[in-house]
Amino acid sequence: MREEAVYAHRFTGKRYDCGSKLGYLQATVEYALGHPALGREFRKYLQGLDFSRTVPKDAAGRLPSESPRRGGNGRGNGPATNSGGSGKRGGKSRHVRAA
Repeated sequence: MREEAVYAHRFTGKRYDCGSKLGYLQATVEYALGHPALGREFRKYLQGLDFSRTVPKDAAGRLPSESPRRGGNGRGNGPATNSGGSGKRGGKSRHVRAA
């Protein structure tokens, strides 16, 4: 068995999996809410959103999650790329200190 050094850093706050879309959004929203110059205004913006509205449908009347998947990067102009990871291995993380 091979031996390697292991490095760790203890921190205070939350850890977000920024390798997943949901984790990235969660980190971004919480960071914005805690921002000294923008937090209050961003909170007002979020509170004013109308969550009862539905997601726009495509021309066939389907929600984006129901639309058939195409190959490529979703824009129809090239191969798909994986820029953020799956969140399972090697994903990016963002640490946000608790306010």
